[in-house]
Amino acid sequence: MKGIESLIRLHKWRVDEERRRLVALESVALDFDRRLDALVAELRHESAVASGSIDAALGFGGYASGMRERRERLIQSKEEIEAEIASVRDLVSRAFEELKRYEILAEDGRRRAALKEKRAQQSVLDDVGVDRFRRARSA
Repeated sequence: MKGIESLIRLHKWRVDEERRRLVALESVALDFDRRLDALVAELRHESAVASGSIDAALGFGGYASGMRERRERLIQSKEEIEAEIASVRDLVSRAFEELKRYEILAEDGRRRAALKEKRAQQSVLDDVGVDRFRRARSA
């Protein structure tokens, strides 16, 4: 039984580690979302500035092109992170399932031990009852 408890602790640790990894990746994905939103807001702002000034309008095309490239790189990075998040979610799910298997096995072992103990106690009580019955009959 002690070995199963060690396995349970090990698998709980694995589940916790994978969950921490998942949370970190989700945080990175949220950061990409914030950066994309900031990029769009900056582009809108610069577009408004460019529409008000001829000098700014001349340089806006190059600026917008650079912003598009940055946006595409951010989107690609976010897609890579989302793929990794899906993979880690799968790992968390499998690790959790394995943990549950060991926990169920340990619980079954505890139930069997408790039942065995109860049967042993009942056997002792039955023997005491039989002895009392014999003594009462012979007296």
